[in-house]
Amino acid sequence: RLHAQLVGPTRFVEAAVYDRGDLTADTLIQGPAIVEQSDTTTPVLPGWQLRLDAVGNLRLTREAP
Repeated sequence: RLHAQLVGPTRFVEAAVYDRGDLTADTLIQGPAIVEQSDTTTPVLPGWQLRLDAVGNLRLTREAP
């Protein structure tokens, strides 16, 4: 699956879908996006970004308004 709908703050938005197993260290993903893995799904809302750090943690940060 390449895209899906994600519930944003006020409406549905199209979001890219990523498999966590395909991500490498320092991968940066801008929201809207969805990161899927076998035991959880991580939404990245518009205005947020996700980075996979060197030890495999997903780090979400809000972008400057």
